[in-house]
Amino acid sequence: AQDGAQRRKMRSRLLDLHATQGNVDSVKALLEETLQEGRSADELAHVIPLARVWGLPPIGEEVVARLAAAPDEPDVLARAYEVVSPALTKDQARAVLAAWAERYPTDKRLRALYQFLLDELDPVKAAEAAETRYRADPENLELLQAWVARSTWIDDPEQQLRAREELRRMRPGDVKNRRMLAQLYEQLERYDAAVVERRFVAQSGEGTAADVRGWAAALIGADRARIASEVLARLIASGDATPKDRLLAADLHLGYERYPAARAEYLSLLEEYPGNAHLYLRMAQSHIWAGEPTRGHIWLDARPPHPGGVRSAERIRGDAQAAMLRGERSWSNEQRAAARTCFCAVVRELMLLEERNVED
Repeated sequence: AQDGAQRRKMRSRLLDLHATQGNVDSVKALLEETLQEGRSADELAHVIPLARVWGLPPIGEEVVARLAAAPDEPDVLARAYEVVSPALTKDQARAVLAAWAERYPTDKRLRALYQFLLDELDPVKAAEAAETRYRADPENLELLQAWVARSTWIDDPEQQLRAREELRRMRPGDVKNRRMLAQLYEQLERYDAAVVERRFVAQSGEGTAADVRGWAAALIGADRARIASEVLARLIASGDATPKDRLLAADLHLGYERYPAARAEYLSLLEEYPGNAHLYLRMAQSHIWAGEPTRGHIWLDARPPHPGGVRSAERIRGDAQAAMLRGERSWSNEQRAAARTCFCAVVRELMLLEERNVED
């Protein structure tokens, strides 16, 4: 046994030496020799990843069998598995862990590695089993966290929601979980519930500008856009708002007939982006909808030309909007009200879409 240990140590040193010197053929020969003769998990864990790096064929079943039979203690086996697992197929990994778990049935780490692998192979069954284990002991945080983790492996937002609602019950101050709950509620179009979670996160000590933006988006989804505009106004006052946040806030003011507030924000943006034709359109819209068509047409006439004189798709859409706005002088009050309603709906959809894109 001592001679074998010495030989393994010498082979390991030679391997490192040849690798350092770039002796490819010598390295491959030593790797193949070790794979054929290696018995300990430590030794095999050292060479199996190297075999992949140096272009040797995938390890065969004979090597897997020797790894499964390696006469090492559980902690050595567990460390070895973490190293070699990327080089194993799922079936090979299952064979190795099954053998080790059978040999050491009371070792928690080996059992956990084996169970985790089995769960990966059947994630739906794993999530259901994790929920069953938790339901049998509903105050066990470790079991609950295992269920939360397994629920993310499958495309079942309802199960993820159940697990995270339980985690909220047990740990109501967990901001990360509350943020994930908000996303799940929004995915399921339960915006009133999402608002509660978004507000909690935004007002917590860990809330960011993105969380405030998410709160506003949830409010819009829940048809509470007036409150959303107030939330965005606070974000703007904090100095953390992006130009897109400010534009959305202005559009909300416009949609809900708060024309002076909308103009103030559009003008602020124009100071930073003087060539933005879209902002001229919005200024025109604010005057026309407020019953000041002459002022509105001044803004339409002042729209800057597109750079280079080429009409992009965005410019074509802008020209169409401008033509529509010019025609609003002859619209009835009912037609203008219908246009505002449509505009509000578009702004709500835009903000929700922007929030989802940020999260993706």
